[in-house]
Amino acid sequence: PEGGCALAALGTETRRQSEDVRQIATRSVKELVDLIARQMPDWGKPHRHQDALAVMSCLVGAMVIAPLKLIS
Repeated sequence: PEGGCALAALGTETRRQSEDVRQIATRSVKELVDLIARQMPDWGKPHRHQDALAVMSCLVGAMVIAPLKLIS
């Protein structure tokens, strides 16, 4: 766990934390989504934020399933 993806653990652990911790985690995730959005074509258009959120979700999902042996 100490070498894993912090974002992958946020989904299950953040809800158990204090309001201050949840606000910090939320702010950090939003900053990451904004960073991804700024790298995309047509940055600044309304749909880019949702596209960046989808990209971030895929990246985190990849980290969650990466240690699994999916192909035998």
